[in-house]
Amino acid sequence: MTEIIQNMEFDTYENDQLKDGGVVIQVKQGEGLVTCNLNSLVLPNVFKNTEVDLQRITDIQVRMLDNVISLNRTPVKQATHTNNKYRAVGAGAMGLATLLADNQIMWDSPEAAQFADKLFEKYSFALINSSHKLAVEKGSYDLFEGSEWNTGDYFDKRGYESPEWLELKDKVMTKGIRNSYIQAIAPTGSNSVIMGGVSPSCDPLYEVIYQEEKAGMNVTMIPPNYSPETMWFYKSGFEMDEMWAIKIISAIQRHVDQGISHNMHIHKSIQASEMLRLDNGAWEEELKTIYYTYSDTNNVDRSEGCTFCEA
Repeated sequence: MTEIIQNMEFDTYENDQLKDGGVVIQVKQGEGLVTCNLNSLVLPNVFKNTEVDLQRITDIQVRMLDNVISLNRTPVKQATHTNNKYRAVGAGAMGLATLLADNQIMWDSPEAAQFADKLFEKYSFALINSSHKLAVEKGSYDLFEGSEWNTGDYFDKRGYESPEWLELKDKVMTKGIRNSYIQAIAPTGSNSVIMGGVSPSCDPLYEVIYQEEKAGMNVTMIPPNYSPETMWFYKSGFEMDEMWAIKIISAIQRHVDQGISHNMHIHKSIQASEMLRLDNGAWEEELKTIYYTYSDTNNVDRSEGCTFCEA
């Protein structure tokens, strides 16, 4: 999964040993194996309501993820070793396009990237503070000493210089942090449907209104906040220049210590030069990864007309 970007020791095969009875045992050296330990915040549920206590939510979120490491038992010893050593978790998010529509912000606009930048800085601050508070209670992860958390480089690299950030930086440097990795944004394609039909991950919608076919059922999917006020702020990812999405993900990536599973939306008839422009653009905007590249295989005619006016 391209949202998980962590240190990992590789296995090296030393030799094969012949045991009694003619059984060959392969001997390997290495202790590292990264696992996914993820959950996702439903952004509209938290940031649409100003009365919601974000810090309380992330305290619960990080504690739940950290408890998975303490309480769960993996069948592979390398994974148990790595989990205990780094205590890596992946707090994610879903529903950005839904939240933008709630705030009447067009996806294909500079305002969308600015909104995402401020939102995820606030989310990141709360998550880091949650992990710090957990470290005060239970102790830091094993390799904290000398890490970018311990030296403060993590904060310096991201330009976190406000009084609030400097205070948190000092607390983390001196009193520790529970988890070496904290944030990872997964695709949430199915999860977003289960969680009330919000938009997946931090991507635009594949289609605004579409048919979901699973387990023999055919259900019409409509954004949960679809109304005369919000419908003008919804577009399919195929109706926009993909570079708008890349710029939004770039703004978010600054605040995410691991990766973001971003799906690109392109037309089936795309030229190689256009694909190169998008890939180079993603590199220049410092995206760590790209997940799937979706093509518009339904041959939908989007050249003319207003979808919302057709009725």
